[in-house]
Amino acid sequence: MRVARRMVAALTLASFALVAGSLVVTRADEPPAAKLPAAAGAKDQTQYDKLAPFEAVRWGDESVEVDLGGIKYEVLEIQDLGIGKILDYCREHYKPEWRKAFEEDLVEVLSKMGKPPEFSVKVKLRRLDDGSERVFEQVMLSESNLEMVVKNRQVVVGNAGAQVKEEPAGPAKRVERQHSGKVDGRYKGLTQRIEPRSATGKEVIPAKKAQEDLDELEWHLVNHYAYLTKGGVDYPAALDTIRSGLGDGIPRAAFALQIQQLLSLFADGSSGVTIDLREELPTGYLPFAVVEVGGGRFVAFDTEAGGFFDIDNPVLNKLDGVELARWLDAARPLAIGGSPQAVRRASAEALRYANHLRGGLKLPMRDVVAAQVATDDGKQGRTATVKLADEPPRAPFPREAAGRTLEGNVGYLRIASMTDDARFLQTIHETMTAVRGTVGLVIDVRNNAGASRQVLRDLFPYFMDPNEAPLVANVAAQRLAEGEAADDKEGFLQDRSMYPATSGALQPAERRAAETLAKSFKPEWEPPKGQFSAWHFMVLSPRQGGPYYHYDKPVVVLMNSGCANATDVLLGAFKGRKSVTLMGTPSAGSSARLRAARLANSGVVVRLSSMASFRPDGKLYDGRGVDPDVEAWPTSSDVIGRSDTVLDAAVRRAKGS
Repeated sequence: MRVARRMVAALTLASFALVAGSLVVTRADEPPAAKLPAAAGAKDQTQYDKLAPFEAVRWGDESVEVDLGGIKYEVLEIQDLGIGKILDYCREHYKPEWRKAFEEDLVEVLSKMGKPPEFSVKVKLRRLDDGSERVFEQVMLSESNLEMVVKNRQVVVGNAGAQVKEEPAGPAKRVERQHSGKVDGRYKGLTQRIEPRSATGKEVIPAKKAQEDLDELEWHLVNHYAYLTKGGVDYPAALDTIRSGLGDGIPRAAFALQIQQLLSLFADGSSGVTIDLREELPTGYLPFAVVEVGGGRFVAFDTEAGGFFDIDNPVLNKLDGVELARWLDAARPLAIGGSPQAVRRASAEALRYANHLRGGLKLPMRDVVAAQVATDDGKQGRTATVKLADEPPRAPFPREAAGRTLEGNVGYLRIASMTDDARFLQTIHETMTAVRGTVGLVIDVRNNAGASRQVLRDLFPYFMDPNEAPLVANVAAQRLAEGEAADDKEGFLQDRSMYPATSGALQPAERRAAETLAKSFKPEWEPPKGQFSAWHFMVLSPRQGGPYYHYDKPVVVLMNSGCANATDVLLGAFKGRKSVTLMGTPSAGSSARLRAARLANSGVVVRLSSMASFRPDGKLYDGRGVDPDVEAWPTSSDVIGRSDTVLDAAVRRAKGS
C-alpha cells in the first residue's frame, strides 16, 4: 500500500516563506510534500520524497554544519531529536551512505524515527559567527534546497572514510560586455541599501567580487531564465545601476536584497533570492498582522489570540500618523514581484518590519507604534500606542475542514493543500461519494499555495462527462539548458504531469487534444524561438469505474490571492466550465519551475523560473493569476473566524438562490 504524504504548506502564501518568524524572500517552485511512515508492523514499501531544509551541508568530526537563509549554523536538533541520535540512526541503517541519507533522505530518516515532517521541520541551530542558539519552528522543505545540497556536497571516498570536498563543476560562467558605468534613472531604487544586523549579512563583498557576481547573475539570466524578455526590463541597465552603486564594496545581505529587487522587476511571481530578513532588518515588529478585506480596507488582528488588535475597531488606517497606503509603498521593495494582487498581499505582510520601514518614511525608530484604527464603517475610531514586538507575528496555518454537507443539502470540500497524500486523496473520493445527492457543491481552495498536481488529476474527472474529449489544463515550454534538445520526445516536465504531444505517456485521445489545441494556441507572450522546448501539455481525461461518476450540479470554487502554483492550475482548469463559478479574489499567479544557482563570490542563492506556463486560452499563469467569475472579499469578522460570508454566498449560489 502506498503510504500517505503531506504538503509542506507555504505559510505566507503571497510571497514569503515563514521560517519561525523569519522571512525567506523566495517563492517555492510548487511547495513539496513529505511522506509519512507506514503503520507499525507493516512492511515499509514507502517511496519517500527527497527534500531538504538546508541549502548546504558540511561535515565535521562530530558535528554537522548547514546553511539556512545564507547563514552558517551548527545543527543541534531536528524535530526535537538530538543531532547525535539522528546520525547514529543513519550510521546504523544506511551504513556506508549514512551521510548521503542525512543530506538527501532526511524525510525518510525522520519518518522512520517517529518524527515525520508534516508542514515543515523544527530545528535548533547554533550560529557559527557568534555562538547564539536559535530554534526555528517551521523550516520549509524544498527540492531546490536539495539541489543546492547536492551541488555543494562533501563526499566520502576510500575505505578509510576520509572526507574530501567534491570538485566544483568548473569556474563560474559570466557575461563579458561593456558596462555603462551609470545609474539609470529607471532603476535608481536598486542602489538603496539596508544596513544588515547579522555578522554574515554585514560581511562586505569587495566591489570587484560583487561585479563578478553580477556578471555571473547575468549569465544565468541570459541562459536559464524563462521570462527574461517578457516584461521589457532593460536588465543590462539595471545590473549596471547596481554595479555603479557598489562603491568599495557592499554588505552581503544588502547585495542580496538589491538582486531580489532587480528580479522583482520581471514580475513572474516566483524568482527570487534567499535572504533572512528577520536576521538583517532592524528589530521592532508590528504586534499584529495586516490583511486586506476589500474596498481598500485592511484589518489588524492578533494571530496568537485569534482576535482583532482592537475588538471594536478592526480597520487599520494609519501608523505613526502616516496613511497606510504610504506604508504599503515603503514595504513594496521587500515583496517578490508578481501579479498586483500578490504584491499587495506581500506588501501587507511586510508591514511587520515597522522600524525598518520607518527609515524609508523618514520617521524616527522607536519601540512603540501609534496605530489609528476605526470601525468597519469608518465613522468612529481611536489611536492606540502599543509596544513593538520582539518577534514578527506568525502567519496562521490554512484552515482545515473535512468534506461535509452544509445546510440546504450543499456539499462542501475543503482543499487546504495540494498534497498527494494517499489518505487525503482517499478523503476526496469519499467526499465526492458522500455529496453525490447534493443540490450543489462548494470546493474551497482559499490560501492553498499549491504542491502536487495529483489532487487536480484525481478530482477533475468527477466534473467531466464520460463522453467528452480530454481537456488541456496547462500549456508550457521549458527554457532549454545546455545539451537539451527542443524536440525531446518525452520532454522535460514530467514532474508537472506535462508532456509534449510526442510523448508515449499520453493516451491517443489525450494526444489528439494536445495536437488540436496546439494548432490554435496563441500565447499572450511568445517565448523566444530556439531557447525553449516544444510545447508541453497537462491533459485531464474523463474516468469511469471505481468511485467516479459525473457530478453535473452547480459548483462554486472559492479562491483568493493565497492560491498559487498547482492551485493556480486547478483554478485554470475549472475556469469557464459549464455550471462552475469561481468566487473570491484573483489568485496569486505563479506556476514556475525554479532552477537554483549560488553566486560564486557572495554565496547568494538565486532561484530563476525556467518554465513559461500558460492557460489553454494563452494567458500566462505567472504574474497574472486567475480571475474569479464573481468577486467576493472577506469581511473583518471572517478574518478572525467569527463568520465566513464568502462561503455563505457560495452556498446561496450553489443552491441557485
